[in-house]
Amino acid sequence: MKKFIKILLIQKDIKQADIARKLGVSSVAVCNVIKGACESKRIKGAIAKELGRKIEELWPDSEKAA
Repeated sequence: MKKFIKILLIQKDIKQADIARKLGVSSVAVCNVIKGACESKRIKGAIAKELGRKIEELWPDSEKAA
């Protein structure tokens, strides 16, 4: 799914750094959530909101999107 999310970000011209700045976290944290290296419901929620999608659509395998 990480490639799907990255494609959506590019299509909507949204930078991971912009999401990170809005949340007060590092862009590495946002990247790690997209890659699946770590779980954060807050970051997943922000990414989903920016992309106009539900968390479950972007991370269908995560248990209740952590």
